[in-house]
Parts: sequence; structure tokens; C-alpha cells
Amino acid sequence: MALPLPDEHTDNVPYPELLDRSRRRDRDAFAQLYGASYRRVFAYLLARAGEPAAAEDLLQEVYLAALKSIPRFRGHTEGEFLGWLLKIAHAKVTDRLRQKYRQRELYVAEAPPPQDRDPLDAVEERLGLDEIARALAQLTEEQRNVVVNRM
Repeated sequence: MALPLPDEHTDNVPYPELLDRSRRRDRDAFAQLYGASYRRVFAYLLARAGEPAAAEDLLQEVYLAALKSIPRFRGHTEGEFLGWLLKIAHAKVTDRLRQKYRQRELYVAEAPPPQDRDPLDAVEERLGLDEIARALAQLTEEQRNVVVNRM
């Protein structure tokens, strides 16, 4: 079930004050920051994850990480705070994609060949997969993410 998303109220949100209070572990202040920002973070995650359930899981991870590290955050504005959250969100999405990619590699490597196939076909397919893996390894992390997201 998709998370209901009420309207954000970013007008008159005193970001410097709420950020200072959040750094001192004021959970009410952090809850107000959450209420003012989570729709945009969720939209970012949904666009990258593609599934509401995955985006909701990632949203929790983002805000838990933010809550833990808010004392080290030095920004004072809405833009700085949102940028910081989106940076955390990007890292969480990247971690999730890496995990999925590694799981796919594991499944391909462990899959037994079908019994009705010619063994030479299986060898050629495996060589093709190895070639793809080598090509992916030569890409930058960002390029790899684009390719993996297109699969």
C-alpha cells in the first residue's frame, strides 16, 4: 500500500532553528523537518526505485541515516537540507542497486543449465555473460548504474 502523502508546508518553516534543535536531538524539530521534506525525497526515490514499496523502504533508511548523522550536518537552509537528504537518498538507492546486481550475478552463476540445451550453447552464453561483466567493470559507477537501471 502506498504511503499517503499530505501536502508539504514549506512556507514559514524556520530551517535554521529546526536544524539547530535537531542537531541537539530534538525529535519534534526533526519531525517538522521530515514533514516539510519527505514528499520530495519520496518522489526522488520512487523515480529511481520504480516501485512504491521499495521507495517507502528506502525513505525509512534515508531518514534513519539522517537522524543519526544530523549533528554533523552544517547547513542552515532548506536547499542545503534537501540537498543533503537527496545525497543520502542517492547513496541508499545505489546500495540497493548494487545489492540487486550482485544477487543477479549470483543467480546466473549458480543456475544449472537446462537439460535440453546443447552444452556448447551454454558455454557460449556463459562467455557472453563474462564479457558483459568485464564491460560493466570498465564503466564508472555512475555509468554502471545507468546500465543496470535500464535492464
